[in-house]
Amino acid sequence: MGERRPPGAFPETCDDGSPDLAASLRARLAQAEQVIAALVEAAESPPEALGRLSDQHVIEHRVSRVFHSERVLRSVIEALDGALCIVGADGAILDANRLWLRRIPLPEHSIPPARGLGPPGSLGTNFFDWCESAVDLGDLARAMAALVHEVISSDEEESPDDDRPSPDHSAKGLVRVDGEERWFVVRVHRIRDHVIARAVVSMVDITDGMSTQEKLRRARENAQRLALVARSMDHSIVITLPDGTVEWVNDPFTERSGYSFDDVVGQPRSAYLHCEGDLTEFRDFLARVGRARAADGEFQLVSRDGERYWASVQVRPVFDDAGDVAHLVWVERDITASRDTRQRLHAAIAQAEQLAAALSQEKTLLAGVISAVPQLVFWKDDAGRYVGCNAAYLAFRGLAEERLLDRTDAELPQDDLARALTALEPAVVATGQPVIDRKTDLTDSEGRVRALLLSVLPLQTGGDGAGRGVIGVGADITHARDLEHQLAQANRLESIGQLAAGIAHELNTPIQYVADNTTFLAEATGSILGAVQRLQTLAAQGGPGLDAIAAVLEPLDLDFLSEEIPGSLAESQEGLSRVTQIVRAMKDYAHPGTGRQETDVNRAVESTVHVCRNEWKYVADVRLDLDPDAGLAPCFEGELKQVILNMIVNAAQALAEDPRREAEKRKGTITISTRRTEDEFLIVIEDDGPGMDAKVRQRAFDPFYTTKEVGKGSGQGLSLAHSVIVTKHQGRIDLETAPGQGARFTLRLPLVPHDPGASTDPPGDVPAAQAGSPPCR
Repeated sequence: MGERRPPGAFPETCDDGSPDLAASLRARLAQAEQVIAALVEAAESPPEALGRLSDQHVIEHRVSRVFHSERVLRSVIEALDGALCIVGADGAILDANRLWLRRIPLPEHSIPPARGLGPPGSLGTNFFDWCESAVDLGDLARAMAALVHEVISSDEEESPDDDRPSPDHSAKGLVRVDGEERWFVVRVHRIRDHVIARAVVSMVDITDGMSTQEKLRRARENAQRLALVARSMDHSIVITLPDGTVEWVNDPFTERSGYSFDDVVGQPRSAYLHCEGDLTEFRDFLARVGRARAADGEFQLVSRDGERYWASVQVRPVFDDAGDVAHLVWVERDITASRDTRQRLHAAIAQAEQLAAALSQEKTLLAGVISAVPQLVFWKDDAGRYVGCNAAYLAFRGLAEERLLDRTDAELPQDDLARALTALEPAVVATGQPVIDRKTDLTDSEGRVRALLLSVLPLQTGGDGAGRGVIGVGADITHARDLEHQLAQANRLESIGQLAAGIAHELNTPIQYVADNTTFLAEATGSILGAVQRLQTLAAQGGPGLDAIAAVLEPLDLDFLSEEIPGSLAESQEGLSRVTQIVRAMKDYAHPGTGRQETDVNRAVESTVHVCRNEWKYVADVRLDLDPDAGLAPCFEGELKQVILNMIVNAAQALAEDPRREAEKRKGTITISTRRTEDEFLIVIEDDGPGMDAKVRQRAFDPFYTTKEVGKGSGQGLSLAHSVIVTKHQGRIDLETAPGQGARFTLRLPLVPHDPGASTDPPGDVPAAQAGSPPCR
């Protein structure tokens, strides 16, 4: 058999030094054939040949072990992440793993094959030629060639027993692969005790490692910066594990809490967290932290030396790459000062809100008061635009509030009030002097002429006195003016009444002696006429001297005189009696009385009927049915007489307007009667006039309500009667009426006056609207 080579040795080289793969395969095949031949020979040979076969078997066993070791080594080399090749002493690539052959970062056939042995970088290629052609590797290729050359050319003597690893020769750099720059590291190791191989070259892609290293570097830098920030912060920073064990604290924490770094690190955070006050929220906070959740809260904490302070505590979890909580970061901010400030602020805000609420209530109340007052109220800014007004002003002008506000009078419909304000406001704005109580008659939105006292005053709209608006007030004095007229008329009537009373008093004396003299003359005339009649009888008998008497009596018509003179004197006496009665009634009616006192109501009724005789004598007959046993009643005599007078006049006027009486050419009848009950004095005044329907009856006692034509009634007679009887006497007025059936008024005066504070609402069938009403007829 030919020469045998140990298994696993590098294949023989050709004459040019490159390995011959075909020769290597042939050599291995020859070895297999030799082993088979040896086995056959052993089977056929004598015993001495068996010894040789045994030796051959040992050799084959060792060869098998070498092959097995080679396969294991090859598997390990192929399992490496990097590309690996073995370089011989002459620089030839003797062996390589698949990564080197397949994934070397160079395009195939970038240089011609070295000595015709395959593509660049493949087995048999000269390593140094390959490095020169690897332009894409740039500086890394040159560094790699230098390292391999250094290892191959080194003459360092090495002991076979030296177990020290060979020195590490490495370089790294950026390489562009498929348009992407990637980091590679090249390491060259010396091969000891080998005849041909001298160096192992490995090339590993460390791009991911470099990226991770860069991230780690940046993370470390960020951590260092964050640590600097945490140390320099004014707030307390505590970093704990998820279970609450303290890992790190900053200086502000130790200063604020009083615990040193060594006191708390490695200890539970809750052991150094003492809270006072409401612990319910604090327990909820710790429960969330115990579950490694984010939590926030404000608590009153206690330091090591017992000092109490308020802290805003925020806990946030920090997650690792797997999404699990790695740490908890506690940030504790001392808010004692800010909380005190906030409490004062809240107190100030609460006080401000109370003031605002009070101001709002005051504003609402003021707005309500302004809207409720009957006077016209408005105010404008310095540009003459309406800022506000009350309901009376809007009603007077007939405008809606949204149409009026933020407009000037020039932008609104022109009316008497707008023209009056346009004439007054410029002078007020220019001079700052108010115009007070300018009396003027203006027409309102319903066409009624109203008397106003108009005042326009300056209103400062700016805090520095700049900007002068106006505020206006218009007092409607129409009713007051009418009352003034009525009061003036009443004063005149009162003066006339007082004058009439005085005249009646003055007339009373001459009328008395005229009446007495008339009575004397009537008596004397009767005596004289009787004597003359007797003389006439004697003269008619004749006789001395009687003729002369007869001649004297002849021109006298004694029969006529005897008939007419007594009648004339009787009529004169009747007239004087009536004048005396009228004068006495005027004196009684003009007497104002002295408050509530016992009064002869029958006499008051009689005197009132006589005083107003001229009002009823042409349209009605007045019948008096006065109870002689009625006696006295406590009342205000003057006011009661006025009520009776108004009732009689009202009835007379109703009869005067009754068309039935006109058609029948007859007078109406007014009946006045008095009665006394156990607790009331009744005065009943009724007529047989036209009566009232339900609508008129409902408003009979309303002030100023009248069914008469304009100028023929003020509408206050029944209103005054209601006021006197119901309000002043605490009595009652009952009204019974129907169309065509006349009207019956019953005045009920209490014999025992009520408590002045008692209710004065009219009872019975008197409508509620009767509270103060006028003559309606």
